[in-house]
Amino acid sequence: MRLKQILILALLATLLPACGAVGEDSPNSPPDNSNSDGDRGADEPLYDPNPLSGAAVFYVDRNSGTNDVPPGDTAKGFASAHTSEGLMRALNDTGTAGGLLRHNLRVHTPYGGIPVSLLEGEKIGLETWVTVMGTPLEQSPSTEGEEYNSGLVPYARWTPIDADIWADTVVALIENYESFYGLVPSFVEIWNEPDRREFYNGDIKDYLELYTAASQKIKYRWPEIQVGGMGLAGYRSTMGGTQSAILSLIDHAAANNLPLDFVSWHHYTIANGLQYSGFLEALEQRLDSYNMSDVKRIVSEWNIYPSPNPEFDGGHNAANYAGFQTTARELGLDGNIMFVLQDVKGANSDIGDFTGTGMGSLTEHGIKKPVFHVIETIQGMASEPMLTTIRPNEELSVNVYATKMGNRIRCVISNDVVPGDWIWSNILRDAGLAPGHLWTLYAAAARNNGRPHKPTHAELLAEGMTEFEIDTIRGLEDKLSMAWNFSKNDRPVHIVFGGDNVPNISNVRRFDSTHNNFADHLGEIMPFLVQAEDNAKWYGLIAVSNYFATIGIIVSPEDFALYDDMEQWVTENNVPDDIAIKAGMVYQKALAEGRLLDADLLNSLPQMSVNSMTTEEAEVTLTTGSVDFHMEPDSVVMFDIYL
Repeated sequence: MRLKQILILALLATLLPACGAVGEDSPNSPPDNSNSDGDRGADEPLYDPNPLSGAAVFYVDRNSGTNDVPPGDTAKGFASAHTSEGLMRALNDTGTAGGLLRHNLRVHTPYGGIPVSLLEGEKIGLETWVTVMGTPLEQSPSTEGEEYNSGLVPYARWTPIDADIWADTVVALIENYESFYGLVPSFVEIWNEPDRREFYNGDIKDYLELYTAASQKIKYRWPEIQVGGMGLAGYRSTMGGTQSAILSLIDHAAANNLPLDFVSWHHYTIANGLQYSGFLEALEQRLDSYNMSDVKRIVSEWNIYPSPNPEFDGGHNAANYAGFQTTARELGLDGNIMFVLQDVKGANSDIGDFTGTGMGSLTEHGIKKPVFHVIETIQGMASEPMLTTIRPNEELSVNVYATKMGNRIRCVISNDVVPGDWIWSNILRDAGLAPGHLWTLYAAAARNNGRPHKPTHAELLAEGMTEFEIDTIRGLEDKLSMAWNFSKNDRPVHIVFGGDNVPNISNVRRFDSTHNNFADHLGEIMPFLVQAEDNAKWYGLIAVSNYFATIGIIVSPEDFALYDDMEQWVTENNVPDDIAIKAGMVYQKALAEGRLLDADLLNSLPQMSVNSMTTEEAEVTLTTGSVDFHMEPDSVVMFDIYL
């Protein structure tokens, strides 16, 4: 795989022109180049958009792939706030057996978050991944600290007083999994995002002490468990050291002969981030230097954003997923875990489907978002040889994922547009500069003379920039202009497959603002969703009624329905707190399961069904040995070619 990457990179050619656009004052929008009446100031430097074609030209070797070892299960992985039988059925239908299913084990909670739900994943052949995190109160040196909405109270974020005692606690919790449920996780990740104060107060030295104790004790007790860390929020984080904390973990494990089966980090940025960061290359070099090339490299959490956004419901999420999986396979990543599988809104009576309130690939009632349909396609491609694809040099947005089976080539093309702030921040950070500070100066210079414009060298000097800072910014302005243009306009895509015939294409599907954009049809299916929610709540009440019957309390679902909610009934009937808490848990679990009971019906509705198109309908142009089409920003095009 590494040799293949070297050969591909050696053939890259620069094909992207510089373009620009007009917008707000931020790294995602350029300074304006006109005044209110449309005339440029006589002395104002011009910032012409000059919108050239910006075509993304790819070459796919139709005869390659014979020596490619498909990633198979390593390309499959999901995390979810909960897991149910219905959710696992939906996941199983995508062919995800063998992939990873991640669960957080909060060591500081009374029962350590016993993951009963993971059993459902194990039933369909998923490998279980447990991330251990949190310090129990009696092991914490302090109860003081900032309040965050991270699920970890202040005392749980402190480094344990004794790393060995904490590690023994982790072992005891995993033993409970084994004793009570017969479940031994396949992977154990030590902590979650220790570089963020929301999850951990320590530095790299503190973390390495924890890792030393936990990795040795877990591996001694269960040699078959793969142990690693550190679930870093960003691979750049040093945690107070002088290099990426992941590299520090590798150095520490090598120096102390510690178990290290994998290294892990999180990825919330553009799909192609790993393609251009150089981090995987640095990681491989460090591992090779210690003869540790068998250590897996796994992105244990990723998506477009780390919090809910309406873009999870449409084409952007689909484009990011397809683009990331393309990059992951091209670079030979050993595993990845998408966060999260399903939207979860809880007992709220409002309908949450397609309201921008979740990060899942399925809505709370199990409707498949565009990204899930892409997942279904790409999961199947994980077992097929990948065709060598030559991409334009510095192409950050468009990806072509092509696999071959028999005489059929399957293609997933994604356009995950790159925001200007990614260009600005990454280039300046790599140069050792401060992106935020420099944008403040740049924006101020751009507004000299009262109108936004491309600032001159003299204006940048006047704002306090150094010659090095100015030279670096001048070197990125073309890329920034290109990003502005591509975020507003369709991209022409030209894919060359070769051969003497016009390609025979079928099963064309688009996911963008006008094709298979299910969120636009929310109002049309609302009556079905209201009925599905009513059914789910009734299903939950039946489950609670059955639970109460097991402890001698006779109450029917109809009795509950006379109250505003179950909590009111519990209060008015003086139900003991421990029983009320258990009843609430039973209800929540049944409600989540019940919300998926009508998923098949909802997905079969015409408004929620994927529409395949002819090449004419999809505006795909076929010529000898090549295919042409345009793509919206943040969209996906999929089709099959038969040779």
